Amino acid sequence: MKSEKSAETVPGSDRNDVNAGNAGEKEIICLLTRIFSEKRTAVFRGSASRRRNSSVSGSSVSSPISGSSVSSPISGSSVSESSVSGSSVSELIIGPGSDDCAVTTFPSALPDPSAPALSFLPDPSAGPSLSGRSQPVMVSTTDMLHRKTDFPESMSYYEIGWMSAAINLSDVASMGARPSALLISAGFPASLPLSGIGDIAEGIRDCAHLYGAEIIGGDTDAHDELTIVGTAFGFAGRSEILKRSGAEPGDLVCLTGIAGAAGIALDRIFCPENNGRAGKEDCRDDPAEQMTHLFSSVPDAHLFMPCPRVFEALALSGAGIVTSMTDTSDGLASSLHEIGRQSGTGFEICEEKLPLPEFSSSGSPPDAGNERNEERNENNRAPGSAMYEYLIRKALYDGGDFELLFTIRPDEGSLRKLREIAASFEDLVPSLGGRGRDPDLSHKYPVRFSVIGRVTEPEKGIRLIRKDRRSEKINPDGYSAFPGRS
Repeated sequence: MKSEKSAETVPGSDRNDVNAGNAGEKEIICLLTRIFSEKRTAVFRGSASRRRNSSVSGSSVSSPISGSSVSSPISGSSVSESSVSGSSVSELIIGPGSDDCAVTTFPSALPDPSAPALSFLPDPSAGPSLSGRSQPVMVSTTDMLHRKTDFPESMSYYEIGWMSAAINLSDVASMGARPSALLISAGFPASLPLSGIGDIAEGIRDCAHLYGAEIIGGDTDAHDELTIVGTAFGFAGRSEILKRSGAEPGDLVCLTGIAGAAGIALDRIFCPENNGRAGKEDCRDDPAEQMTHLFSSVPDAHLFMPCPRVFEALALSGAGIVTSMTDTSDGLASSLHEIGRQSGTGFEICEEKLPLPEFSSSGSPPDAGNERNEERNENNRAPGSAMYEYLIRKALYDGGDFELLFTIRPDEGSLRKLREIAASFEDLVPSLGGRGRDPDLSHKYPVRFSVIGRVTEPEKGIRLIRKDRRSEKINPDGYSAFPGRS
């Protein structure tokens, strides 16, 4: 997918001649304060938003149990939408640019964890369902992003802002907490257009507001390289916090979304034969990069516009079936090893249950003969083919997907609740109402839930069970800010 505008140019803007170097700090702060204070409204489209408080009889949940899928039909297909504005667990009293500190209320109670799966989707005629049964606790996280290492040249400024918020909100979601507030500090190079700063701010705001967080403040500075630091806060009931520890042998291993799509998008960006993008000079000499020509159906948005699984995590937390959870920001393999380390367990992951990206048969390499395209693409999907092994590597070892990796108890009651959650999300697509752009999130929604393996005893290690029943070690590899260190 081509970015709506490059981070190097901002066509159609009359502010391109004004940049961070000549605008001055006051003008930059006023711009950020205005944008962050503009309210956007999350809109949920799909029949699930109407069914959230009704009985749900299932959806397709891929499972390795007995070698068959677990599924049942769901009734009703009418489409409706509901909306929510801002955070529902704390109130912003003093916001950005007003005082030395932001001031928010601390929630005295939280949504009832026993409520139906999508009860967090608002009912316009009633306030939030609250329960004082669990002590509210705050979770916090911070992440730093840099222009050279985290933002490819083809990203738009809006996408840079979106990603800067999303990666922090994903950490909050992986704890089963509800995002509440976000602090953003940024270092802007003098050459950065003021309009680009505005687009970055809009991306941050839109992502935060979609997932229920307020921008409550931050800091700005001049810097040689665009650098953005986000700090996110969220709230949850103490007994509902989901941790990496807690998995036990026999539990089922589950995953949201698609594995490896962000890694494929990143590979394609570095291949100049794709849409003329700048990258490695001899990418076609690298078989893995040559194969990315096949993935015309995997848009760059998988990398540029990650979607933190906030709604899904809240539903899972409320269901009370999760024994451990984390996100896959650094890759599936890395996340498996983190849960295994904290829980003291091993894993068996079923290769055939991994939710791999699908690709268009028309996107074959340029040198492929037209008459043999379909045959070649079928062969590429076959286990053991170069393409298939590439898919498996991307699914296991590349970061950037920001999906939820979690374990649940293996009983039928937990599987039934997982089916109910999957049914609630089967056609749900969040978007933004109100003034401003409405980002296309179709690359991440509707979301699927997959059961991909089992938790085992620690001495068995972390293994991939291939289709021919061979067992291979899954290494603790993935994204690292310090790749030279283990």
